[in-house]
Amino acid sequence: SSIGKIPDLALGAQQVDVHFWDIARLARMEASTKGREEIEIDFVSEYGQGIAALPVGLGQESRYDSFMCVMPGNILAGLYDRFGGRILEQNVRAFLGDSRKVNKGIRDTLRNDPGMFFAYNNGLTVTVSDLSLERNEEGQTEITTAKGLQIVNGGQTTASLYWARKAGIDISKAHVQMKLSLLPEHGFEDAVHNIARFANAQNAVSASDLFAGHPYFKRLEALSRKMLAPPSKAGEVNSYWYFERTTGSYKVEVKRLAGLASKTWQLLHPKRQVLSKTDVARYEVTFACLPHLVSQGAQKNIAAFGKIVTKVWESDPTRFDEAYFHRLVGRAIITRTIDALIPAQDWYPGSIVRPLSSYTLALVESRMQAEGLQPDYAAIWKTQRAPAAFLAESMRIAKAILPLLQEIPEEQVRNRLITEWVKREACWIRVEGSDVALESEFLATLVPVDEGTRRPLDWAAKAV
Repeated sequence: SSIGKIPDLALGAQQVDVHFWDIARLARMEASTKGREEIEIDFVSEYGQGIAALPVGLGQESRYDSFMCVMPGNILAGLYDRFGGRILEQNVRAFLGDSRKVNKGIRDTLRNDPGMFFAYNNGLTVTVSDLSLERNEEGQTEITTAKGLQIVNGGQTTASLYWARKAGIDISKAHVQMKLSLLPEHGFEDAVHNIARFANAQNAVSASDLFAGHPYFKRLEALSRKMLAPPSKAGEVNSYWYFERTTGSYKVEVKRLAGLASKTWQLLHPKRQVLSKTDVARYEVTFACLPHLVSQGAQKNIAAFGKIVTKVWESDPTRFDEAYFHRLVGRAIITRTIDALIPAQDWYPGSIVRPLSSYTLALVESRMQAEGLQPDYAAIWKTQRAPAAFLAESMRIAKAILPLLQEIPEEQVRNRLITEWVKREACWIRVEGSDVALESEFLATLVPVDEGTRRPLDWAAKAV
């Protein structure tokens, strides 16, 4: 029997999408290794036409099939409108805004000369896990259905088309060239990730952006979207710690909504609780007792973190669970609070808050590990606050180690700059080898590292 047209529904300011699930769809969902149903597109029934495609003859020995295609701008904008960031999960960056020079050029072309968009634009690099081909009435090959579609290069073009159409610009004459690769099931994820890396290698893309496709960051993204944190103050609501796997995704989500819907979303995802990839790398490498690597800068630190986390992931990916996310958020809360407290101390000389914060926390962690103790991360998650005893002890430690950063051995740094000295492993060896110890009263506020459950990840050991 026919169901008929599904009515448009809304709950307050929130639009509601209605989907029907049968046993087959539930089975596909259960079988999906990604934790949700894979994207499936029927271009003919959903968009009224197939996608013109020219098969590329790669030979029988090739491990994949590739096609040169022409993607209508309206269909591409429609895909982004329908799936949002899901079709850009393997892209290194979310939309960076139309104030950027390249994106401004895209917008101006769409407004003033959309017919030339195909000639001016560099196009897309796309991967799929499956597709169907048919010949149209003119005998041309078209892609009629696609599964697992991912835009691995061309996220700015895709989002620009979407925002241009939303702004009322007619993009019906705009077309985009598209290189599409049909990849085999075996090694699909690795192949997509490598295509994303090399397709973007010619652009000014940071190490953190290129590392965004690693399954570790995908796991963090999934955890951050489902774990509601308790309110930190009376009168506040439960909210999420939003992990920004693709650069700029938080701003994109805010911009996609409007009015009350946007305010509601931001209430649930406060800006103060955004975690970037460089944030995560800083917290984890600091608590791995490697503050000299953290002090080398965000991009160098995340490159080092990438090597470490890859080894840990390969040894046991199940260790990155909800308890791990609680601990990560706890470290974020502690670090950010210490960053804010140090400049308020009367003994602080200025200009070195990040290195002093990193070295302080690394030394506290090193001394706690030696005692088999750690902060009560479960309590930090419940209160969303750093323990007062931890903060007081950290300020005492920071004041004690400050001279070890200021008094630079003559043979270590030629120009005698603290900012260069803190990048040296010798600096950390000096601090860790000092007689600065934790007070017994503070140790009494900590909890044992439970040998029966998951131990904190030993990042330093994995770095060798």
